[in-house]
Amino acid sequence: MSLLRDLYHVCNDPRLAETNDRVIQLNDSLQKDYQSAVALA
Repeated sequence: MSLLRDLYHVCNDPRLAETNDRVIQLNDSLQKDYQSAVALA
């Protein structure tokens, strides 16, 4: 039961949300770079 509680706290960690936002932004920019590279090829 405490495992679930720990997991809940981890999921609600604001630092984790911030990291997740950064990952999403990075992923978006990588996709744009990839699309431009494909368009140029």
